[in-house]
Amino acid sequence: MALAQQMLDRFAARGITGFVDRRGRRINLVNYVEMATRTACARAAMDTHTALLSENGYDLVRVSTVANCSPQCAPFQGRLLSLTGATRGAIHAGRSVPVVASLSEARARGLHHPGCRHGLRLWVPGDDLPNVPPVDPAGYVATQQLRALEREVRASKRMRAAAITPAAIATANTRVRAAQKQIRELVDETGVPRLPRREQIDLGYRTRLERPAMVTGNPGPPTPDSPRSHGGDGYQRQLQRLTDIDVAATGFEVADLDTFGELVDAVVDMHHRYPWARAPRLRTRDLPERHLANAGGNPDPDNPGGWIVGRLSVSETVLRDRSALLASLEQDEQGGFHPRNSARRGMWSVIVHEFGHVIDHLGNHTARRKVLRTVTEVMSRHPEVVKGDNDTQTRWLQSQMSGYSFRHDNPMIVDPVEVLGEAFLDVELNGDDATEVSRALHEMLLAQVPEARKQ
Repeated sequence: MALAQQMLDRFAARGITGFVDRRGRRINLVNYVEMATRTACARAAMDTHTALLSENGYDLVRVSTVANCSPQCAPFQGRLLSLTGATRGAIHAGRSVPVVASLSEARARGLHHPGCRHGLRLWVPGDDLPNVPPVDPAGYVATQQLRALEREVRASKRMRAAAITPAAIATANTRVRAAQKQIRELVDETGVPRLPRREQIDLGYRTRLERPAMVTGNPGPPTPDSPRSHGGDGYQRQLQRLTDIDVAATGFEVADLDTFGELVDAVVDMHHRYPWARAPRLRTRDLPERHLANAGGNPDPDNPGGWIVGRLSVSETVLRDRSALLASLEQDEQGGFHPRNSARRGMWSVIVHEFGHVIDHLGNHTARRKVLRTVTEVMSRHPEVVKGDNDTQTRWLQSQMSGYSFRHDNPMIVDPVEVLGEAFLDVELNGDDATEVSRALHEMLLAQVPEARKQ
């Protein structure tokens, strides 16, 4: 028992290790991944921000100011940097404001190191002069001491969780209380802010709900030719009668009638609004988990570089279980992953989203290459956003695009494929109440389809 407790204590104190730094220290694997992911996301956000500024002709940015910054960041805190290195001075109210380095030079000297809290903000002549507060080296030292004590608290709590004997539990509790006492004393003495969250053992381990894979929606009243306005033959025969789509019988005979009705309404609505945007075949398939539908595309054999629509596939499992579908879609909307009003008639919006991909295929995927430029053009109409910092631009982008419009592996980067489906749905669903970016992307998406394909 004693030997087992010793081994558990050792593993609990160290955590799961898999990296050794240059000084020979073993690094907790999960903490390392959390730090690396946070740093990569921050760098991606800043790179997007600076790319937008450069594209709009701006070259100067001001480094933000943070309390107790590191020594390598201190020379740049509150100072001006040149994005390209071309600007070495800027005139403001008759005074020359120095540009201390280019962005690449500053990063080479330590700015934006792992865990760095500094951001960048556009600065143009006429803005307020940079305010450079004095840097307190003692504050940085105190902050690092606090980080070390937080690690000690977490290690002690892991030992307590792994304890299997009363003595081990008592020892771990003593270590936790001792480290927390040291934290209180340090905070009282130096004034460094205490962050209780960092003393929890799930720091870096926390997970979020899995990102939804598809969208939902509210089509409004059915069209006069909607299958819901007819009776008798059933949805499948109505769909084949009202459109020229090829419907395979397999799978649809077990579909929930309300869900299948929403699906058919969507296909017919799109057929009337965009008669040239046809998916030639409708099928049920065993799609990957959390995927409700898929609009497949294939290279056009008669047009090198072109694309044609293959088939519109729908998950057979989703068609059968309406209660699970509705519960999932409600959760999706509450999480902000999809356009406003998207949980009221789910399957309709799932299909309309896929028709956005159908139109993208018919436009030979040209729209994907124009997403960033279109979003940038809309942003340029809002000087307060262009001149804002990273947080300002991120909030604006998130207000304009649903969560599903961003890459699942890096939520700071727009997914050029899914943002088109989401924007198309937003406009078809909400009309003039859709976001400004959605309306611009919807217009751009339709404009990419060659006129010959609209005949």
